[in-house]
Amino acid sequence: MFELFTIYSARDKADGIYIDLQLNGKMVSMQLDTGASLSLIPEYIYNDKLKDCCLHPTSIRLVSYTGVKIPVLGELKVPVAYEGQQWSLPLVVVEGDKPPLLGRNWLQKISLNWKEIFSLRYVSPVSVTSLSDVLEKHRELFGDGYGKITDFKAKVRVQEGTHPIFHKPRPVPYALKDAVEKELDHLERNSIISQVGRSDWAAPIVVVPKKDKTVRLCGDYKVTVNKWILSEEYPLPNVDDLFATLPGGKVFSKSDLSFAYQQLELDAESKQYLTINPHKGLFQYHRLAYGISTAPAIFQHTMDQIL
Repeated sequence: MFELFTIYSARDKADGIYIDLQLNGKMVSMQLDTGASLSLIPEYIYNDKLKDCCLHPTSIRLVSYTGVKIPVLGELKVPVAYEGQQWSLPLVVVEGDKPPLLGRNWLQKISLNWKEIFSLRYVSPVSVTSLSDVLEKHRELFGDGYGKITDFKAKVRVQEGTHPIFHKPRPVPYALKDAVEKELDHLERNSIISQVGRSDWAAPIVVVPKKDKTVRLCGDYKVTVNKWILSEEYPLPNVDDLFATLPGGKVFSKSDLSFAYQQLELDAESKQYLTINPHKGLFQYHRLAYGISTAPAIFQHTMDQIL
């Protein structure tokens, strides 16, 4: 089974980078996809432009990044021409109306004009006035404090029959004690945590000093709930996946969510598992906390649904 590491859901040319190739003497625009192991075309392009190429049965099976099987109609050998180069290459025909994909098997043969494909063009910088207008229009997004993601809540799931684990607080270095107490007060004022009288679960804290002399507090959940947590089977993008989305872009920007995890609320049942036990008593989190092993997958899944 061959995997197509692509969502395979592009609808127009704004969704990716396209290469013009001659297939059997006819021009076809194929979407460049280094995640696809094979090159393929949909049935309608085969019927329109390659019908005189003999289609043979094949044992090839295809599955998308999301695990969906892609029906395969057959395979053919097609004459391919690109910028004076010529080959006879295998091509898989599939059902549906998605765009044709230029996959890795063809990229191993074809020397693409990468300089042209990845060329960057000068764009006049955004004026200070227009930037100020954007910031003013969306000022609620750029204010201080903690935002809150709506319509989504994080759920921490544990194995059935799990017994609660309670850890005593660890000593805090005297040099960091004031900073820790200020951070606890700050989190409590912003309703990220609240003090509780008792809890069956409790994790000690790990104090991470920051450059601005403040600290980040993380629960040491590896000694408590992380031992029994059920993993979240959601793929996290790697650097190659992210870079593969950049070609063809016209404007590049970076968004940095302030206190990212702590913008995502916890559901009621999950709060007990994220209780921390610093020197000032027990505190229960109301938002997703640093240190939970499933937090990256939970947050990425939420972001992908929003975006």
